[in-house]
Amino acid sequence: LCGILAMALTFAIARRILGEKSAVLALFCLVSTVLFLKYSRRAMHDVPVAAWTALGVYAVLRGLDEPRWFWLWGLSLALGYYTKAIQGLYVLPIGLVTVLLARPRLLWSPHLLGGLALAAGLAAPWVIAETRLYGDYFLGSHAALGGLNIALSGLTAPGGQVDLPPLDVRALADPWLTLLREDWPWVLASYAGLFLLVKGWFRNLPGHRLLAIWPLVILAELSV
Repeated sequence: LCGILAMALTFAIARRILGEKSAVLALFCLVSTVLFLKYSRRAMHDVPVAAWTALGVYAVLRGLDEPRWFWLWGLSLALGYYTKAIQGLYVLPIGLVTVLLARPRLLWSPHLLGGLALAAGLAAPWVIAETRLYGDYFLGSHAALGGLNIALSGLTAPGGQVDLPPLDVRALADPWLTLLREDWPWVLASYAGLFLLVKGWFRNLPGHRLLAIWPLVILAELSV
């Protein structure tokens, strides 16, 4: 069901930004992608996360013109968190970066702030209950601050100074290389499309910027 929702939202997003023909092509690319079909068939968490992320992207796209849609963005954040904890919150930086670059005045919109409050309010009961039950164990897990703690601990020397590790180019490139290996036959078209979206970025087209930010944020987070 989440796979079907992701398909419908992919079509809706592409149609709103690029038109009907491009939307049909985007949908065809998605349903013929091996990874998407494999993860949907195995009922893996990645597919619901993809669906909630697409829902949030659609809400942000609509919210740029009609801010009340940011409430739906907040709901997508809560659904993503309940599905895969911190890893389900891709659409948080996607939304904030898009609004910052396309409509910065909306960062203080009551609808956007209300959407964030809705997400926090929906997630809070579970976070509070787990914290009361498990305390520091929960807070140190990947469901809370575990990933951030691990990242920061790797940057701190015994004396408390910041100790930057050597740049691991291979780790940074791994998500991109994984796409090259696994996402045939559409990977080359995907990179070509991303290039065209970046060109649209400089033409100050908010929808094109959102579509460019979406994969770039996810690939950047996977690279860390």
